[in-house]
Amino acid sequence: MSTEPIDCEQLDISSLLAMLGEIPDPRNTKGAIYSLRYILSTSLVSTMTGAKHLSEIGRWAMRIPQPLLARLGAPYGHFLGRYRVPSEKTIRRVLQAIDIAVPFLMVCRGVLPATADLPRQVGRGGRTAGP
Repeated sequence: MSTEPIDCEQLDISSLLAMLGEIPDPRNTKGAIYSLRYILSTSLVSTMTGAKHLSEIGRWAMRIPQPLLARLGAPYGHFLGRYRVPSEKTIRRVLQAIDIAVPFLMVCRGVLPATADLPRQVGRGGRTAGP
């Protein structure tokens, strides 16, 4: 495994962002500062770089470089002059509100084409809602 720094400008994350953008947002969109896609992608990057608990995801998200935050879809804070990062409380609230099986199955379909026969929708408690 290489320990070379990764140039985030060169990464092609468009398919990942498109996949995360398909996940239904259970929140009321009125007043939402961060899109669900952005919170999920920020959480994913934080987890991939070492966060192991919800409390760590917020701290690791603060370390994501500004160019990568822009590519993930971060809103720009004109007052601060940089891209905004959701707080740990916001990340925790959103991750607890979604059915985690949905993003997991979508990522599995994107990574493993052989999983195309996985159920399309999974309800609370892991019950499938259709083929």
